[in-house]
Amino acid sequence: MSKFLLALSLIEGLGPATIKKLVAIFDSPEAVFKASKSEFLNKGLSDKLANLIINQRDKIEIEKYIQQLNTDGIKIISYLDDDYPGLLKQIYDPPIVLYYRGNLKITSRNNLLAVVGSRKISAYAKKIMPQIIEPLKDHNFVIISGLAYGVDSLAHQLAIDYKLPTIAITGSSLAWPDLYPRGNFELAKNIVNQGGLLLSEFPPDYKIGRFNFPRRNRIISGLSRAVLIIEAARKSGALITADFALEQNREILVLPQNLDGLNSAGSNNLIKNGGQIITSTEDILAGFDIFYL
Repeated sequence: MSKFLLALSLIEGLGPATIKKLVAIFDSPEAVFKASKSEFLNKGLSDKLANLIINQRDKIEIEKYIQQLNTDGIKIISYLDDDYPGLLKQIYDPPIVLYYRGNLKITSRNNLLAVVGSRKISAYAKKIMPQIIEPLKDHNFVIISGLAYGVDSLAHQLAIDYKLPTIAITGSSLAWPDLYPRGNFELAKNIVNQGGLLLSEFPPDYKIGRFNFPRRNRIISGLSRAVLIIEAARKSGALITADFALEQNREILVLPQNLDGLNSAGSNNLIKNGGQIITSTEDILAGFDIFYL
């Protein structure tokens, strides 16, 4: 991990795509971080961008920051590192830096399945999810979700119960005092203790905001080979994940819903628009080119 790349990721207003572009132009994160204003301008970059970096970089105490991460038990990896998740690196704007707790190696497995849905989970979802997820334990699946209440929480808990590795992508930082939602604090710790992974692109002390969650959702889909939508209302965060999955060329798998269900309209519209109907675990396995003998 380049400390200069980490420092660039901490500059407010500098997004992943811009950082990648700058590193390519200057050939190294260090050159970007140390560049003078004239160097930025000579490379055809804007005065605004140069000022954005120059005005913030001297305030970043990167050695102290890294030391605090070590003290807190938070590890880091950048998109330039060899063990950065391969599927995630393929998307348009992969996080420059990922913060993590737990077993990063599970991101290299083949059968990475995102399972997402409504925070207001229905009785139907509670009944069906164990039937769908339990058989996956025999096929080395990893369950990915967003640590939210409802479907996400149950997906993680079922994975733990059935001894499946699970990855929680958070919309908050991984500093324990910052972890969101607070009601899933123990679940998050259990995920790590059972060989799973907590993953975030948000540094410690990063404020919770509504834009955090779409950013999180692009990681959920980007890290996965397929996204299983358990249930989704007409306006749902799960549909945002599905949109990202479509952009990222991931499979979209959908459980069909009753027409009068509160969480049905979004799911059924996905099916109308080409989402693959899932009525059994066998359908998921077929999507991963796995078949029962």
